[in-house]
Amino acid sequence: GDLTLADYNQIKFEGAVSGELSDSLQGRLSVATNQHDGYVENRVGKDANEADSQAVRLQLNADLSDSVSALFNFHGAKSETVAPKYQHEARGDVVDFWGYADTDNDNFAGDYDREGILKIDSQGASVDIEWIAESFDFNSITAVEYVEKRHEEDTDMGPYAALEPTFVADLEQFSQEFRFSGYWNDTNWIAGAYYFSSKADNSMDLEINYFEGLVGIIDADAFGGGLQGVGAYTPTGDAGTLTPFVTYDVDYVQNTDSYGLFANTETELNTEFTLIFGLRYTTEERDFDYLNAFGTRGTADTTDDGAVTNFLRFLNTLPEDDADFFPDSWFSYAGDISNDNLSGKIGLDYRPLSDVLIFANYARGFKSGGFNGGFLDLTDGIDPAATPYDEEILSSYELGLKSELADGKVRFNATAFYYDYEGYQALGFSGLSQFIDNTDATVKGMDLELVWMPSENIDINLGASLLDSEVGELTIQGETINGTEMVLAPNVTLNGLIRWQATDALSFQVDFNRQGDHYFDITNSDVSKQDAYTLIGARIGYQVTPDLQVSVFAKNLTDEEYRVYTFDFTSAAGFNQQFYGRPRWVGVNLNYNF
Repeated sequence: GDLTLADYNQIKFEGAVSGELSDSLQGRLSVATNQHDGYVENRVGKDANEADSQAVRLQLNADLSDSVSALFNFHGAKSETVAPKYQHEARGDVVDFWGYADTDNDNFAGDYDREGILKIDSQGASVDIEWIAESFDFNSITAVEYVEKRHEEDTDMGPYAALEPTFVADLEQFSQEFRFSGYWNDTNWIAGAYYFSSKADNSMDLEINYFEGLVGIIDADAFGGGLQGVGAYTPTGDAGTLTPFVTYDVDYVQNTDSYGLFANTETELNTEFTLIFGLRYTTEERDFDYLNAFGTRGTADTTDDGAVTNFLRFLNTLPEDDADFFPDSWFSYAGDISNDNLSGKIGLDYRPLSDVLIFANYARGFKSGGFNGGFLDLTDGIDPAATPYDEEILSSYELGLKSELADGKVRFNATAFYYDYEGYQALGFSGLSQFIDNTDATVKGMDLELVWMPSENIDINLGASLLDSEVGELTIQGETINGTEMVLAPNVTLNGLIRWQATDALSFQVDFNRQGDHYFDITNSDVSKQDAYTLIGARIGYQVTPDLQVSVFAKNLTDEEYRVYTFDFTSAAGFNQQFYGRPRWVGVNLNYNF
């Protein structure tokens, strides 16, 4: 068992028990739990970014005969917490559209009016039947997964009910793989077939409320007084009253069916050269039925669906040939796509020495197309024809070295690579939604790894990644961009670990991870840029008995404040939504083997 007690009252446990249940049946039961208090202070409610999760897995291996066995896997997990909270950044260093700004310079505190929940339940099962025949092995792997999720987000991150979305997802998956493998005439080979089917039945609701004074300005400037003119909203005379403005009610269903055939071989040409060759044929079909309806609030507090929602309902009553006629929903789409692809890999391994490997690979990969399914809105200028996006094709080239030196005390690996994307699926924003569009892109870089044992009690691991990415031409919210960097693609990443076994029982460890400058938005805007940062960790371990080890650890030892993602709502709401990584986390870990 493994028990962790740490900051924010964290109690984390992982444990497993296994053994023989009979001569032909073995079992293993694993459990995991994690609870801790929220590390983001809510000045007007319950603290957030907490944890409360449980997971269980039961594995049973049955020996059906001398050559046939079946491995059953039953698993489930659940988590229910206060919905995670982000950090509010008013754009222009002033206030957002609701007159709010979080100015305390505390990236782990805010005024969140909506507590909300994040609830995830998942269950699944699989069975792997293995037959070891005389000249080949056969595996049949069948799996099912079910996931339900509900997320009530406080998007506006302020003390007002300004932007309140609720996301509900219901996912069902089934997969079946048949796989043969064996060795023949200096060749390791594997071949098989794969089927995957899924159904996503999702819904999203969004309520947008503005202060009455702002609604009046919008009515005068954008609608020429039309909102009041058709009775879409009636002013109360209090400019500070929060007024329903927009209500979305999104429902969509996506069905996916994917079929694949694959084969891979590794042939020893001689003692120095090995040829790797693989092919995969994939055909995938998806259908998508999407509707963003005029939402109906229907609460005890209001039956007003929002000034703009009410106005568009009125325009829908006009004759269809009227220039001001509007359809009976914000957005609707129904369609399907089909992708067929032949991908593969060819590579050559060269061993000039027993402890040196030089390799070269070319591979062609495939990522199927799909559908955009956020809060799509015709008034944002989104064309329904742009709902689907195309497949992505990746051609990758690699040249590398793996080596062991100094009688195994030093291991050095290096890989240079070049990736060429056709139809790269670039993620941007359109209105209040993320939106995928296709373009071209390239990535070139190098990965380096050094493992050194200068003595019997010291281990040193060092790694580096150099990256240069470039994305082709895109149009994001009416602006054409070209030559930007990919999202979450720092030019330099460094990592390292030093471990010293001071005595037979006592050990010390220090590790670090440095991320270079990178962006969270494909536009590479200043607001989406994360400056380089370094995280440092430390651990002191003591082997109390052969079965019990106690460790004291610290993660993010220097309490570095860094963002792991941002969403820029400047044009839609006047703020930038920021999500910060966890602060310094100190604790003790006990590991006991029964």
